[in-house]
Amino acid sequence: MTIADISDPEAVRKAVREFDRRGRAGFLDQYGFGAARRYFLLIDGKRYDSKAIVGAAHGYQFPGRGALNPEDFSGGDATVRRKLEELGFEVEDLGDAGIPGPRTGDGYWVFVCNPKRWAIDRFFATGVERDAWGVRKSDAPRFAPGQLAVVRVGIDGRNKEEREGRPKLEAGIYALCVVESTASARGASTDSFWSPDEVPAADRQIVDIRYLRTFLTRPLTIARLKEERPTLSPHVLNGLQASSFPISEGDFRLILDLLGEEADDLRAAPPVPPSDMGAVADLERKYRDAVPEVREAVSKSIERGPVGALVKKANGFKCKLGEALGAEPIGFKKPNGEPYVEAHHVMPVSRGVAGSLAASNILTLCANHHRQMHYGGIAVTATEASFEIVLPTGLVRVARVAVGSG
Repeated sequence: MTIADISDPEAVRKAVREFDRRGRAGFLDQYGFGAARRYFLLIDGKRYDSKAIVGAAHGYQFPGRGALNPEDFSGGDATVRRKLEELGFEVEDLGDAGIPGPRTGDGYWVFVCNPKRWAIDRFFATGVERDAWGVRKSDAPRFAPGQLAVVRVGIDGRNKEEREGRPKLEAGIYALCVVESTASARGASTDSFWSPDEVPAADRQIVDIRYLRTFLTRPLTIARLKEERPTLSPHVLNGLQASSFPISEGDFRLILDLLGEEADDLRAAPPVPPSDMGAVADLERKYRDAVPEVREAVSKSIERGPVGALVKKANGFKCKLGEALGAEPIGFKKPNGEPYVEAHHVMPVSRGVAGSLAASNILTLCANHHRQMHYGGIAVTATEASFEIVLPTGLVRVARVAVGSG
């Protein structure tokens, strides 16, 4: 008898329900297991001793063979954790010191939707762009504005009447969205898309989101994911009993690729660009934990918005690199008579360095030098007063612009 025999997630759930009935001490005593120190099954923010749960689950799936004893198998990452994750559950690693260790996720998330509980198809039909999403309590501290997520819809268990004549949804990815707030407890939702039998918890954790794309008529199905990307996280492929869970940047990009989407085209920046330096500082604080794609989108909104225009005007609409090289700094004039010049954030915004969104990090350039800065392998060092740019012809210093905060 081994844990490899266990294949029924319901057996694990039965063990969890027994754990809840008996309490931790009673459950461990019943099956003869010691207390877990590192690996815990995590369900709705509650931790369960993973090895003991697996041992008991064997007895539920195979009553004739009974539960596994502690000496029948070893615990740990390669055995118990792997088995539980194969069955669609999450296991938390508290590390050797008993504190949370590294976990999957770099600001990329999966939001989970059960259409029998919440009619996502009816919601998408309204065309609403913004929403609030309930997340797991254990995930709540990790959410921040500027993170990205996909919405995974599970098996559609609604009957024809409950679907109101709409076709049954196939399990898959139905939306891309950007997180616009931290998580907080906000009380139960009362919107009309919830099943009449569902009463969301009054203290559930909520994040604000904005939908970037929806795929109601052309979802990325789980069947296709399993066929074309079988190495994806088992939580994505097999589902997880949770309202949210993190995924790696690599998995997120694989999903994005199958959706036919480019991260740069997601329009994840705030719809209205900041109008002054104070607003830029606020934006930088808000998006300090954003993923690189969103920070870059915010950067472009600044370069092309009022702040970028302010820097262009302060620099006299000149290509400052061309000017430093002794070349003509004015390119051509637009029909309105204003010289054409582009704004460029010198120190990469995607690194999240404080001040990288500020006006003092913007350099005005002609189109040619702008492309060279991006694709020409140019090394740049920023000092308090200037940018030191290493070109094939030598070192060039360009003064940093000083723009007021009004």
